[in-house]
Amino acid sequence: MFPGEDTAAWLVRNDVLFRQYEDRFTIYYNSLFHGRERSREELCTGDGTILEFYLQNNDAYFAQYTEGVQTFTPGKALPVFSNTYTTGFLHGGEAVSGDALEYDSTVLQQLALANKKPYACLRLHLTGDMQELYTIQFTAKATYWRYVLAAGHLQQLQNPAVIARQGAGVFTGPEWVNIPGKDKVVCFVSADKIVLSEIPKREWQLVEQYDAATGRFKVVKKTLPAPDISHISVLDAADTFAIYNYSEIIL
Repeated sequence: MFPGEDTAAWLVRNDVLFRQYEDRFTIYYNSLFHGRERSREELCTGDGTILEFYLQNNDAYFAQYTEGVQTFTPGKALPVFSNTYTTGFLHGGEAVSGDALEYDSTVLQQLALANKKPYACLRLHLTGDMQELYTIQFTAKATYWRYVLAAGHLQQLQNPAVIARQGAGVFTGPEWVNIPGKDKVVCFVSADKIVLSEIPKREWQLVEQYDAATGRFKVVKKTLPAPDISHISVLDAADTFAIYNYSEIIL
């Protein structure tokens, strides 16, 4: 994160320090200014100053495990977080939603020649009653897990299924899906979305000779892997919405 040029000049002019930490930044002010006492309220009240800070994203996989950021398109209009909400969050609601944010295309023009390219803009409107703490909160992405049986020997299984190792739970399927370089192969999809950041409540296994009526089956793979967050869906590529809602595990 870094302050805009006008904000950096305001910080110096008003004897205010910007300090960045691992998961936050803090603004400190000198309570003794030009030989007299100065309060926080006095500093923040008055001329309608708006401080602008630019957030950078150094995590290449951030959008793949975080909900609400698929509309953050680098090089396009920047999403803007601001303290114009009354909730203590710098966005509407308790978590970031790309559709609920303001967007600004002029910032990118102003920073076209800058070495640092911003991911989002944060605007603090200085007012006498502004809160001491504001928060940006993201939620972990939940996706449908899709196990794809790409290996030749797995495609030969009789009545295959993906079921929970403990308790009830069965993936829907089998279904057929196209994967690059291969003909249609069998896949199984979770009945509900699963949050990527949490350890699943159940571990899944691949079985064959599955009989839903009796519950009998033969185990093929005792424990199936979870999705790799660095992997972007390559299936159904014509449907952007589907890409962001599925996590493939190709076996």
